[in-house]
Amino acid sequence: MTDFELLLLIIVFILFIIQVVLGWFLFRFYRLLETERRHPETIPSPRVPERGAGTPSTEYDNLAGAEPRIAEPRLPRETDIHTGSTGIHDGLLRVCEKYGFLSVTLAAADGLSIASSLESSEEDSARFSDQYNRGITPDDTSIRLLGMEYRGESVIGIIHGTGAMPDAWLIPLEEDLRAIMARWL
Repeated sequence: MTDFELLLLIIVFILFIIQVVLGWFLFRFYRLLETERRHPETIPSPRVPERGAGTPSTEYDNLAGAEPRIAEPRLPRETDIHTGSTGIHDGLLRVCEKYGFLSVTLAAADGLSIASSLESSEEDSARFSDQYNRGITPDDTSIRLLGMEYRGESVIGIIHGTGAMPDAWLIPLEEDLRAIMARWL
């Protein structure tokens, strides 16, 4: 092996080590981002000094060890889902506005899309109604499946939110979806 080949081999080996280290750091970074995306409801809870807030003390300046706490679920906005609605699509858009969802889709148990706040919802309807029928919850915590009966038929609500939906919203959300179906179907 010549000196040039040896030098080339060393350079390739160094580049390989750099690539492995960089890959490890990127993996950790993306994993951290994924954790923050899946659990946005955790926010740091600062420690308040016993003598009161605003008391100067170096003892409480470092909040790095503060325990995270779960954020209180916000209440749905006061929105009339029927005002200004010209169809079921508009009604579902109003539900999205009221609860802060990204989209709401109503699907039949066989996977056909009934209505949606999205323009194209057939793929979601088929995939998530199949998961619901098999008893599988979606991996993404921002997606919630809600089973309902309407006029003797099974209807599945597919809700895409920005985070985990509070259980306290299930009853009012189901009432709003039933009201929309009663008005437009």
